[in-house]
Amino acid sequence: SSGINAEYGEKEEDTRNEKKAAPYPKVIVDMREFRSSLPSILHKSGIDLVPKTIEIGDYVLSPEICVERKSIPDLIGSLSSGRLFHQCTAMVTHYKHPILLIEFDESRGFSLQNYSVVGDAVTSSSLQTQLALLTLHFPSLRLLWSQSEYTTASMFRELKKGKPDPDVVAASSTTTNDRVGEFDQALVSALLELPGITHNNFYQVARRFRTLAHLARASGEELGAVLENMESGRRLHEFLNKKEDFSSVSQGNKAVSAKSKYSKFKKFKK
Repeated sequence: SSGINAEYGEKEEDTRNEKKAAPYPKVIVDMREFRSSLPSILHKSGIDLVPKTIEIGDYVLSPEICVERKSIPDLIGSLSSGRLFHQCTAMVTHYKHPILLIEFDESRGFSLQNYSVVGDAVTSSSLQTQLALLTLHFPSLRLLWSQSEYTTASMFRELKKGKPDPDVVAASSTTTNDRVGEFDQALVSALLELPGITHNNFYQVARRFRTLAHLARASGEELGAVLENMESGRRLHEFLNKKEDFSSVSQGNKAVSAKSKYSKFKKFKK
């Protein structure tokens, strides 16, 4: 009996030692986030925090998962200013699973728009529309709604399960290089609507071809070289040189010329 107990005791001690030796999951945290209490809550929950100054996202959970954290006032402000579009563009460019985390206070009700001004018409200026367009524009972007920082910590632990720790050097060296902010949001959106142009190559296209007219005059080979894909270059060239008549576009009772419709996209740069 004593031998069995001794053996059991040794196994129990080995199990405890294995648990002690198990490394804590790592999460990279932007230094500015330490002004909130979330990093402290994450640390207390058993997550090893790596404080770094990072340009893309607020938290990097794995080599593929990046999180941009927003409060409701910050969400409204960044949607209205267009800053969130640039932040999401950067996340989508560098991470396979970008996440927009929206935190709200569970003790307070909130709405993105005052009910008294909500009408039947859908307007591009409404916050609901802007948020919907954001998710349509970035299909890989995931939205998480959290009712408290403790809920956020629980979400992070679930997202970390079975995932490798983030690469600290890679996350720290990943920068936006001001490439997204260099161009107007509407112009970036116009480029990304064209076949073959993605978040990964729009900067090269906008830098090489300063206007839409210049882009349209390029040959398929030239476009393929810039896109680093000859088939994509061919498809883009065919799209830009279609023979259909776009001389007028019906808009209600008005006829708007295509030239007028796209005149605001004459130049890519701000």
